[in-house]
Amino acid sequence: THLYATLNAVANAFMEQYIDNNNLDGQSGSDQQKVILYNGTNADDTRDPTRLGLQAASNFSVHSPLDQITKDQVRQAAKYLGLSNWNAAASPCLRSRLAMGVMAMEEHLR
Repeated sequence: THLYATLNAVANAFMEQYIDNNNLDGQSGSDQQKVILYNGTNADDTRDPTRLGLQAASNFSVHSPLDQITKDQVRQAAKYLGLSNWNAAASPCLRSRLAMGVMAMEEHLR
């Protein structure tokens, strides 16, 4: 939740500055462009009950354009497109390395 709250704050600050810099102060909320957040959630992720960040993403209306294809299909597409990281190891967040129900504490980071 902290990640998406921070990203939303950055996006809102950017949009305010953009509106100020372009003299768009008179625009109504419906006329203003909305910043859309995306993530790389894939179909395999949605089947994992330990992915607590998926609820946070949903709460912040984060779009997941890859959520209908598997991790393997994402890798195949990346390879086809010539991306050098098509077969890179996953890099999960540190919190996911602790068992469900274990509170994240400073001593876990050592």
